[in-house]
Amino acid sequence: MPPASRDRRHDKARICATRDQMGRVANLWQCAPYNCGSASIWNMAYSYDLAGDVTSYTNPEGFTVTQGIDVNQRPTSLTYGANMAVSSITYTPWGAISTMCGGGGCAQSQETRQYNNRFQPVLMELGNSSNLSADYSLTYSYTGSSPPCAAATGDNGNIMGSTYTDNVNAGYSHAFTYCYDAVNRLTHAVASGSPAYDLIYSYDQYGNGTCAPGSGGGLCPAVSYNSGTNRMTSIGSTGVSYDPAGNQLNDIWSTYEYDAEGRVKHSYSSGQWQYPMYNALGQRVQDYQGIDPMTLTYPIDIFGQRTGTFDQHPSAHWTGWDVYWSQVAGQRLNMGGASAFIDHSDAVGSTTMETDPAGGVQWDVTHYPWGGVFQETGIRQSEVVMGLDWQVNDPLVPSATREVSSALGRWMTPDLLGGDVSNPQSLNRYAYVLNNPTTFTDPLGLAPPAGELKAEFKLHCLMDPVCNHWSSVGGYDYWTILGYDPFDLLFKTVCNSEGCGTYLDTHAADILGIWRVGPGFIGGALGLPAPGPPNWQYSQKRGCMDLKVGAVTIVHAGAGYAGHGMGLNNPDSQSIGERIDRANAGPLPRGRYVIGLPTNEIGPVSMPLDPVPGTNMEGRDSFWIHGDNGSNSRFSSSEGCIVLSRPSRETVTGSGISNLIVVP
Repeated sequence: MPPASRDRRHDKARICATRDQMGRVANLWQCAPYNCGSASIWNMAYSYDLAGDVTSYTNPEGFTVTQGIDVNQRPTSLTYGANMAVSSITYTPWGAISTMCGGGGCAQSQETRQYNNRFQPVLMELGNSSNLSADYSLTYSYTGSSPPCAAATGDNGNIMGSTYTDNVNAGYSHAFTYCYDAVNRLTHAVASGSPAYDLIYSYDQYGNGTCAPGSGGGLCPAVSYNSGTNRMTSIGSTGVSYDPAGNQLNDIWSTYEYDAEGRVKHSYSSGQWQYPMYNALGQRVQDYQGIDPMTLTYPIDIFGQRTGTFDQHPSAHWTGWDVYWSQVAGQRLNMGGASAFIDHSDAVGSTTMETDPAGGVQWDVTHYPWGGVFQETGIRQSEVVMGLDWQVNDPLVPSATREVSSALGRWMTPDLLGGDVSNPQSLNRYAYVLNNPTTFTDPLGLAPPAGELKAEFKLHCLMDPVCNHWSSVGGYDYWTILGYDPFDLLFKTVCNSEGCGTYLDTHAADILGIWRVGPGFIGGALGLPAPGPPNWQYSQKRGCMDLKVGAVTIVHAGAGYAGHGMGLNNPDSQSIGERIDRANAGPLPRGRYVIGLPTNEIGPVSMPLDPVPGTNMEGRDSFWIHGDNGSNSRFSSSEGCIVLSRPSRETVTGSGISNLIVVP
């Protein structure tokens, strides 16, 4: 039985930071109940280059992790202490990984990736520079198919099949075939070889899935649903219940309790119990678990990634670090002593092999479509499943916001964001990636993928000459157009009489939840890690308001202006305010700001801007984002404030992201 119930929210898990003059984190201090109030509080000290890239940081244990950065702001190597973890990374012209070599150099360990002309992965190999597939080769097909699937008529983005040739453990080699229905839900998954599997899935009109027992294993319990809520009513003969917030309280293996924010605070399964604890940012930083009680603490870096496991295990007489973690270019590294193990992954971010610096295979694993382990051998350092960090003793796979059950193929709690009526399947807030786990991942647990919505840019569209993004002309009062950017990600443009705002489908706040197989956009399994939190960026000269992750533009909210007369969109006039020359006031000064909550103070959906300490305000103050209010006798159109159309302003405030950087 578990210990007496305890609410982990009352335990102490603290985090605080100091920042440099550019507003970047310089020191990240954090502690758990083990060391809060003592001199051993963990600190991570960060160093940056002139472009703002992290060049080094201190792991909570005390050693330094250093990254090499190229001229395109991409990581090229990583060392920890005096040890080399990744010796070389090269990239395609669009930023996806081309090669990655282990700490011993490319002659000992090299991962190689190739893509088609739609930036989709077609070949992933692991070996060395002399034999690229010495360990394995993994090929993907997006057109055609084989029985039992109908032949595909073209590449619509779904992975139709793959061939995995394992040259270390031949019994792990399989040819995989995937079938989909008319709305791109996985209906059939077949793995040839020995062992093999043949799994059949079906769905009701609301996207609730069931499976038909096939051959070769794979969990397939009989499931029934309440079609009014999309919640399970039973799994086999076991009834399923939910709390008033829609959080699932049990399955056939475990029971669960949740805190007021919908996070699991207790789980119990056949003697195995677990009490997670979270910091103020909602990140899981500790697990107190049994049967044999131990406490595992996970310090978090500035990107939200775990940096290691600190273990308090009384029965083993052990208190100390079990493993240290880092990430480079989206790949998990397990560091310890003089060895760094690399987690190599497939197209949806699930681990395939772990290798040591010399290229030796330490762990070999294959998975079922929803992330369950199909085969494995060797010693596991850690595991990434569907792009999510999973601990083997955790009954669920946690994302940044909620947990998914790989056994049931669905989320345990509802999506914090609503779906999109233009894609009814997204209205099921429990379905994992619209029931297409062989093509999509969702590391944040916030949004369904958008790739199955097929449309062209229509109506009277042209390329915006200012910001190089699609916008529209014509006399339409309100309409929506859909289309694909070069990365095959679906963008939605909403326009009315004031102008247009562009963002990723399905909602501006969903942008980091949409991870598309292909170029590894926003640090997916195949590309670059998100180089930092997203920031809105406004250009004084171009008037563009863009949401960026590092140097990558994720959302273009629209083009506006700031300033008046000779100061209009003139970076050289940023020091000229209304007190000096109102008729020629320049745009708001360069620097960092916090976007406040929307009000009607300066017209509808206007947002105050508070400068971050360290921003040189040139003696000016009181800046806003607002609409063109020149017709209002109280205001001129802009005396330095950012003027955007209403759809653009709604894109900004709807994103939930309040960081703003003003650049020339």
